[in-house]
Amino acid sequence: MKKLFILFGLALGGWIAWEWLTFPDVSKLRVEHPETTAFMKIRKEKLRREGKSDALDCRWVSYDRVSPYLRRAVLVSEDSAFYEHNGVDVEGMKEALRRDWKERRFAAGGSTVTQQLAKNLYLSPSKNPIRKVKELILTRALERELSKKRILELYLNVVEFGERVYGAEAAARHYFGKSASALTPRQAALLAGCLPNPRTMNPASPNRRLRARQRIILSRMRRWGSVAEKQMLAEKKPALAAPPVSTTPEPIEEEPATDTSVPIDEEPPATETAEPTPTETTATDTIATDTTTTAGFNELFKHGVAVSPEMRLPTRFFDRPGHQLIGATWNSKDFLALGQDPRFDISSSAIPLEKRQSAWSVYWNFDQYLAVDPQQPSRGWGIFGRAGYADKHSNPLNWYVSAGLGGQSPIPGRGADTFGIGWYYAKTSSELGRLAQSLLGPVGDGQGAELFYNIAATPWLHLTPDLQILKSAVERLDTAIVLGFRAKADF
Repeated sequence: MKKLFILFGLALGGWIAWEWLTFPDVSKLRVEHPETTAFMKIRKEKLRREGKSDALDCRWVSYDRVSPYLRRAVLVSEDSAFYEHNGVDVEGMKEALRRDWKERRFAAGGSTVTQQLAKNLYLSPSKNPIRKVKELILTRALERELSKKRILELYLNVVEFGERVYGAEAAARHYFGKSASALTPRQAALLAGCLPNPRTMNPASPNRRLRARQRIILSRMRRWGSVAEKQMLAEKKPALAAPPVSTTPEPIEEEPATDTSVPIDEEPPATETAEPTPTETTATDTIATDTTTTAGFNELFKHGVAVSPEMRLPTRFFDRPGHQLIGATWNSKDFLALGQDPRFDISSSAIPLEKRQSAWSVYWNFDQYLAVDPQQPSRGWGIFGRAGYADKHSNPLNWYVSAGLGGQSPIPGRGADTFGIGWYYAKTSSELGRLAQSLLGPVGDGQGAELFYNIAATPWLHLTPDLQILKSAVERLDTAIVLGFRAKADF
């Protein structure tokens, strides 16, 4: 049994190592277009086995050159909650699982656009559970590294629209003899309708099922309302309520679309609600209220007042971003004075406890990038520091300083890793000495250092070796050297 566990552990470790080494670097997709996909490779291989030409029609086109009608049609058909989830539509998956259970087979997919993109780029059409786990991991990576606009752009350029036809531009040219930017609403709905099974539902000769899907998609497009695309892509949506929209169905014209004159496709369906009817108030309904009383106001600050102002300013040294922060705290509450007589007994009132009125502290923080990712300015590494000074009568630390170096890993190809090295020094309040020494022995100042490297083994598994060296303020304690290892798995 012991050997079995060892073999299992070795196999699991080998699998994790293999996944780490072979996991695709999706961050490259921020600026690079994929030359091919896993699905295209599978299709080419099958054509070659059948003795046929493996030529595929795939033409790249930018997001802005795809008809807004097609963008909207794809989202209402495949992923109406695209801008609401982080890659996985939990409610959609629950519904798909219920249908699969009812039909006793993997019938419904419940996949989002991001999941479909991950599957197309890197995986296979298989529905086995292991493939699904990999799909979810890749989905998380795509959502973390890419914007929603970029994810949709990639999807529209690699998804299959029919036999040997991949991407919106190739589909528009193949079926309608026009560019993807000139598609009409009906043509866009027809293309979006074929996506679940593009080889069975052929836009060139639509069957009854495809025509039914086209009508449903057109209906959803009309109900979806219109929102300025720039606002949708640049701003966060309200957490509790959708922006008000007209309750009148939006007409869809059979005209070529341009980005400046058509309804935009990214806004999810808005729920129509009737405006509340104002409640009529009569003289008999009115309740007189005295708002001039101040009952309870005098009790508001009974236990003291705390104030904590801060000012944070952006800086740009060495042509790199950084910040400076200055802050302070003040509290009017009475505190137990640290400089107590060491003979006091809490259970006795023979020696009254000394108290101090109010306490304060001031502090300064800074961070400064030394290296920045040119493709993603929020990623990089640099230096940081902190210093503070406090009221020694009520704070056990009189002053402290800390500094360090950290951020994203500078090692080529390890952009998802992070690292840090830091040092601190804490000056113990001289007022703490008498009481602390009676309990702990001689008390001095404390300091320490830490070094860690966070390894992104996969997007969902992080491994962190850590080294700490700590010199305690309690002088009778030896300096501690702590070597640790942490593992973090995201589900």
